[in-house]
Order: sequence, then structure tokens, then C-alpha cells
Amino acid sequence: MEDWNIRAMLDSLEETGVYVIEQNTHRLLYFNRRIKDVTPDVQLGVKCHELWEGTCSDCPLLTIGDRETSHSIHYNDPFGKVVDIIANRMIWNTVKTHPWEQEP
Repeated sequence: MEDWNIRAMLDSLEETGVYVIEQNTHRLLYFNRRIKDVTPDVQLGVKCHELWEGTCSDCPLLTIGDRETSHSIHYNDPFGKVVDIIANRMIWNTVKTHPWEQEP
């Protein structure tokens, strides 16, 4: 699937925030419209823990280990409610990443 198709599909998820971080640095490589709606100052290249301070304790990367997927529940989220946070390993434009889905 072409990159623009994936981005268009992810942007169409109105209630689900999706962002992609680089595995080693945690820099944001992509975020969809829902993330921009709830965090207007989001920018590519920013580290997720700098943007959403206080969310690291519920980070699914803490428990992902060698698995492909990890899941956690976060309270007091920027979305204003309890959310499920899911991390999946993948390659994003040749970079090892963890894309995130946040669903209310």
C-alpha cells in the first residue's frame, strides 16, 4: 500500500489518535489529525515524553520486551478520558518504529 494511502486512512480515524515513534529515540515520525486536534502544538521530531509529560509510567514500551505488540491503559490522558494505548513494532519509511493507537 502506498504511503499516502496509509496516511489518508489513518487521518480518517476521527476518534482514534495514531502516532508513530522511532524505536530508539522516541521521536515522532507521524501523527494523524486526531493527535493534532488534542495536542495542537505537536510537531514531527519531538520526543513523545516531551510532548505528553507524565504518560511514561503507562507506556506500553515498558512491557513490550521481544513481543510485537503491547497494550496498556492510561488515565488522565491528553484526550481527557481513559484510553487504551497499543504499541506495535513495524517499519515506517525504513525506520524501526512503534506506532500507537489511542482509543477512548
